[in-house]
Amino acid sequence: MHNQKQTLNPLQVHFIQLLGQWELKEEDLNEIKSMVSRHFASKADRLMEHIWKEKNLSQSDLDALLGE
Repeated sequence: MHNQKQTLNPLQVHFIQLLGQWELKEEDLNEIKSMVSRHFASKADRLMEHIWKEKNLSQSDLDALLGE
């Protein structure tokens, strides 16, 4: 087991303070998890699109990376 002390970043502290104001149900927790997941998935998609265009990649490049 790790015995490292972890500190919260400002965003984590903000969320704890914000969410501490309400009594959350399991349904609320699942919805919040889904929203956060969609946010980061969208960010990853935008980054990949940027890299794809910047490197001028094509479907054949992707196929070659996948060994197809």
